[in-house]
Amino acid sequence: MPARRIVITDDCTGCGYCSTVVECPAGDPRWDLERCVGCGACVPACPREARRLEEVKAEPIEVTIDGETLEVEARWVEGALQEAGIDIEAPCGVGGCYACAVEVDGRIRPACNTGLEEGTEIETEDVDRARRVLSGFQPHPVGGVGTPIELKDKPGYVEAACFAHGCNLRCPQCQNHSIAFGAATGAVLRPEEAAKLLVGTAREYGVNRVAISGGEPTLNPDFLIPFVENCRRLGGPDLRIHVDTNGTYLTPEYVDELVEAGMTDIGIDVKGFTPETFARVAGVDEDEAERLLSNVLSILEYIANEHEDVFLGVGIPYNPELTTMEEVKRLVDWIHSRLGEEVQVCFLDYRPEFRRMDMSPPRYEEMVELERYAKSLGFERVHAQKTSTIR
Repeated sequence: MPARRIVITDDCTGCGYCSTVVECPAGDPRWDLERCVGCGACVPACPREARRLEEVKAEPIEVTIDGETLEVEARWVEGALQEAGIDIEAPCGVGGCYACAVEVDGRIRPACNTGLEEGTEIETEDVDRARRVLSGFQPHPVGGVGTPIELKDKPGYVEAACFAHGCNLRCPQCQNHSIAFGAATGAVLRPEEAAKLLVGTAREYGVNRVAISGGEPTLNPDFLIPFVENCRRLGGPDLRIHVDTNGTYLTPEYVDELVEAGMTDIGIDVKGFTPETFARVAGVDEDEAERLLSNVLSILEYIANEHEDVFLGVGIPYNPELTTMEEVKRLVDWIHSRLGEEVQVCFLDYRPEFRRMDMSPPRYEEMVELERYAKSLGFERVHAQKTSTIR
């Protein structure tokens, strides 16, 4: 059972990153450690891994959960629920996805990073979780993995995009870490509000595509499905609606609902083709990596076989410090044999970011080699990021 927890910061360098991106119940996670509730939202957001959680003894406090008063040691809502034997899924752990939302003293709040005190009242039943922390409503000149390559090569903007905060993975080299590991810089929006902003942005910039990326946008289906529905309603039948995802949270039923709601394009990143590589890239243990990888590959096959009208792009990260050229090519072979040549293949040159600033970017020639290999198999659409220089 969770007890009272606090964050230990003995190795903190004072870089200030956590105070910028983390929505901390105690205020500033750098200095308000005496008020720390132990939610742990700042732990994955520390680029130097200088934070850890430690259990400490504490006097219990009284809270009310679904009308029942009980004593708990935890000082954050998710911990109190666990002490009460209530299992609630909190996939992002940083307050971004609202999949774990409950009612706290009359307000809808994420259980994972909301503090509590003596007398707090929590309601877990019949909670409306259709909300999400979002930011970055803007036109995009290139798009994502699920954007057709013929649009990427055109001048100007290709789609309007927004970014969903929170992620279930903990990639050490996360390419969008302030979104994945923080919820302080976005706004909590309802599906209809977010769709209105995004479709309005698309109209303002004269594009007929909208996209949601992250972080990981699929963590809260109570938000994502009505968001797609509202984009379709506001944008009309010709609007292309694009979801970029890591694919780990999808199920066949979830995909069906998204397609029925109006999703027309999807891009799915495959973090590695072996559990070992997937674990290294995604920052999870190998048992979890094996399960997640299996799910991603099965979802790709499901979309390719059951939803042929949905545009499917597959993103493959590459950096020689994370995976090998041979493993990437084996994944390309699998895509070719299982999904067909119509699928778009995007090679992503993972650059030094977040906790892996020690990495060098992949060489330009390596990205060209991967692009040529995929084209040699007959893929109709192949795109390789080549932002690094020839060395």
